[in-house]
Amino acid sequence: MKEAYFEDIQLNISSPYPFSCAISHSRGKDFIIHPHWHYYIELLFFLSGHARIFLGGEAYGANKGDMVLINACEVHSITAEADCDTRYIVIKFDPEILYMQKAVFELKYILPFTLGKISYQKVFTGQELKDTVIPSLVQDIYEEYF
Repeated sequence: MKEAYFEDIQLNISSPYPFSCAISHSRGKDFIIHPHWHYYIELLFFLSGHARIFLGGEAYGANKGDMVLINACEVHSITAEADCDTRYIVIKFDPEILYMQKAVFELKYILPFTLGKISYQKVFTGQELKDTVIPSLVQDIYEEYF
């Protein structure tokens, strides 16, 4: 496995939105995102296909309807096979936007998460999300962004 590299992408926080959004698509060929890390938080929502995510030293499978949460500075990589049309929405945001309100909630939940001081669920299956508003919210974020 390759050594993880730093992805030096600056998010355009001065845009109308404090995040960036895109769709990654394997387009019928082997899809490999080598191990890397960055200073922003990334949320992946799978629209089709299947991918293998290596995240924090663990391997996870991701399928249609699944969501993956990648913390800032967490080494991760993604692979998908050529015979599988894999598409997922990528939402990237700076952890700073989580600190807009000074509250007990922030100190109890947000700060430990962004500092990597707590263990958290990294992959949410489509089954876990099916009766929630999360899939439609991710779609709405993507549509609003574009």
